[in-house]
Amino acid sequence: MPCERSLVRDAWVVPDWLGACWQCSDRYGRKTKKQRAPIKSRDWVSAKKERQARQGKSSRPDSKYTGRRRLRAPVV
Repeated sequence: MPCERSLVRDAWVVPDWLGACWQCSDRYGRKTKKQRAPIKSRDWVSAKKERQARQGKSSRPDSKYTGRRRLRAPVV
C-alpha cells in the first residue's frame, strides 16, 4: 500500500531498502522511557527498601505509615 507522502523529497530519492512507507513507520518514532513509580510514593519507598536489603544494608520495616506524607505544623 503506497504512502500518501511523496518518496521524492528535496532532490533525493528514498532507497528501496527503506520501503515505501518509511516515514509512517513506528520503527523510526520516538523511543519511550520505562515507566517508574513516582518518587516518594509507597511503591518507590518499598522498592528502595528492597534494594537496600539486597545490598545487605538495614532499613526500617514497613508499617501502615510507610510512604505517607507528614503534616506540616501550622505557623503560629
